[in-house]
Amino acid sequence: NPPPLTDLSHYDVVFKALESRVVHDPANNSALQGSVFSSTPTMYGEGVELKLLTLANLAECPAAADGLLYICIGVAFRHRALENVPPFKQAGSDGKTVRRDANNAAARYRTAGLDYVVTSSLTPMNESRGVQVNSTRIYWINGAALPLSILTLELHRQCMICMDHFGTDGGCNCCTNMSHQHFTCWGCLLDLARCAQAPDATRRTVDAEGNLLCPHPCCSMVYRLHHVAMQAGEEVLRAFPITDELVKLQTAAKLSKELPQALMMERKRLTAQFDRIQSIEDQDERTAENVRLEIVENILTLRCPNTACRAVFYDFDGCFAILCSNCHRQFCGWCMQG
Repeated sequence: NPPPLTDLSHYDVVFKALESRVVHDPANNSALQGSVFSSTPTMYGEGVELKLLTLANLAECPAAADGLLYICIGVAFRHRALENVPPFKQAGSDGKTVRRDANNAAARYRTAGLDYVVTSSLTPMNESRGVQVNSTRIYWINGAALPLSILTLELHRQCMICMDHFGTDGGCNCCTNMSHQHFTCWGCLLDLARCAQAPDATRRTVDAEGNLLCPHPCCSMVYRLHHVAMQAGEEVLRAFPITDELVKLQTAAKLSKELPQALMMERKRLTAQFDRIQSIEDQDERTAENVRLEIVENILTLRCPNTACRAVFYDFDGCFAILCSNCHRQFCGWCMQG
């Protein structure tokens, strides 16, 4: 037997995100019932598809064009759930026959006394807090979900480094998994990436591949370039060149792996050239070979003018002002003077 309507344990507080601001009369919620909380085709047949009102579910909703989040909240009465059952139709499939088969499957479960679907099981958001997140729920019974009001929200996140609060676009999450996200503002993330390039930076800051690690002590996620760029956008990257710093970290890690091998190969090459020149018996021919090597190594090959550096660079574009990536000396690419 279904529970009485006065049993509050059988009600869910639910919401649905809106694309833009909706003006409605609070005294006339029937308009919302027909427009927002209306029955639509779903993966489990016709039903009202809503989400539980949780912070994690709100954080997954994209903001409107004005940066705010508009939601319609309400309550939904439920009795017995259908759980851990594959969708009645495949994603992307449509058509009258597919929808009819899905509705028939839903009708069979409703006949058995089930009235709503939990599309996936509860997953822990934070094991230490015991908070749980739920995915979308689908209510099959007409009128089971009742809209109450429309809210305008401005979501904020707390940076785990500076502890200040920012809008959802004011920083970066360490991963896309909502249950394990750690938020860092753009300024702190830029400082973190620059500090990670210091010689005394620990392995806890950067992994062996040069990826910047999440600063949370219990998190092993890294800041991927494409993930950071996707969250930042062009305007943020112009103000906070975080991706440039992340590239420097990966380049430094790659050089630390490849540089010893490259030096060994160069040592073998120079040793072979030295042995070849020493084997030349004719003094004039030996002198000519030394001159040729001098021309190739020091005239035709562009090098940093710093005698303590002499790092090779192959080309440059734009301004003639060059900054050596090895010793950081500034010099002119035309006259090679500092």
